[in-house]
Order: sequence, then C-alpha cells, then structure tokens
Amino acid sequence: MKSIRIYLLVALPSTITLVNFDSALHGYRASMEALAQNSPGLALGLIFKGFKQVLRSLYPHIRSFT
Repeated sequence: MKSIRIYLLVALPSTITLVNFDSALHGYRASMEALAQNSPGLALGLIFKGFKQVLRSLYPHIRSFT
C-alpha cells in the first residue's frame, strides 16, 4: 500500500508537469508559425537587422527611430 502511494505522489506531479510543458511548447510553435506566415519580412527583420532598423523601414515618417 505504501509503495502505491509513493508511486502516485511521484507520477501525478510529473504527468502534470509534462502535460503543461507540452502545451506550452505547442503554443510557442503555433505562435512562431503564425508570425512567419503573417509577416515573414518582419520576423526575419527582427532577427537579422535589428529592431531599430525594422521600425525605421516600417515607419519612415517617424523621426524618433533615428
């Protein structure tokens, strides 16, 4: 009886942790795919050019980015 309790005390939190991690990973992947599909130029620009240059190219009429 004691070993079943210990098994359940270990298995239940580890299962909950695994399910939470899997759902967080799925949400992260879905958001990255949505970003890549909706605005691939912005996503690549943020990675390779830098945030300030992307803002300048998107909003050239605003001078505070310079």
